[in-house]
Amino acid sequence: MTDLSGDAPAAAGEKRERAGVNFEQAKKQYERKKQLLADGAISDAECDEAQRQYGIAKAESDLALLNVEVAADTLADAEQGLKRILKSVDDNEYMRSVHEAQIEQIEAEMAVLNDELAKSEITAPVTGPILEEYQKDEQILAEGTPLLTIGDMSSIRIESDILSEELAPVKVGQEVEIYGPAVGPAPITGKVERIFPSGFKKISSLGIEQQRVKIIIEFDNSRLQLRPAVRVDIRVITERKEDALTVPERALFKVGGRWHVFVVREGRAHLTPVEVGLHTDETAEILEGLQEGDLVILSPSNELSDGASVIPKSEG
Repeated sequence: MTDLSGDAPAAAGEKRERAGVNFEQAKKQYERKKQLLADGAISDAECDEAQRQYGIAKAESDLALLNVEVAADTLADAEQGLKRILKSVDDNEYMRSVHEAQIEQIEAEMAVLNDELAKSEITAPVTGPILEEYQKDEQILAEGTPLLTIGDMSSIRIESDILSEELAPVKVGQEVEIYGPAVGPAPITGKVERIFPSGFKKISSLGIEQQRVKIIIEFDNSRLQLRPAVRVDIRVITERKEDALTVPERALFKVGGRWHVFVVREGRAHLTPVEVGLHTDETAEILEGLQEGDLVILSPSNELSDGASVIPKSEG
């Protein structure tokens, strides 16, 4: 059975680190000398000396790595020896004490070797796609140095902002419709998880300063696997109503502070006041003023007047 020193694996690990640092330094020095030689700044002898030092450092680095591999092989041999000893223990008190001492020695050696091997392996705390890679080359790093940013796709949330004047009906827990090119042809649903306590100012695409409030939306990302910084569109469902009478939003306009539409009857446009209920960006609920089947004019021009003659034409 191989007799190992408890300090040998630790020493091998330290030598491996020192040899690696020396190798990297010698390599950089040799590359720099080659460039200086090409520029005519140093002699061939200086460059040859740098190459020789580089070769020595590489050999020492390779030897240190081999010693670590030998330690791993020795650990495997120790494990096999432990199995053989455990099988050979009998009732003889003297031999039992000898074997127990050998077992304790092997277990101590195995603990040291396992600790050394564990230090050479880094395990991520979560699984997910790599979002950022900070270290690309092999090198010795200080404790706590970041290596990668790994995304936890199950914790993805949507951050959106809404106009402060539209915030009143929005509540935590309300259903949210999520759509857009990143989602695909069929929208998915989420819910309002958080409403920020304060607002902020934002300049719109038209150059208008607006007061807005951020909200956080929770949704199931297991199917879509949306990544950070992906853009989607949302619609917060603040209220629902079945069998509502609706018209397209672009048919509505205000006259004297009240909503109106132009209704086509017998070939003429009739200015008709209406009472509007729920509405979205596309449609509006009509509580009073219209009946199902009424024909309304979409996007009426400013020149259109009450009683003007019109010819109905379907869209498209």
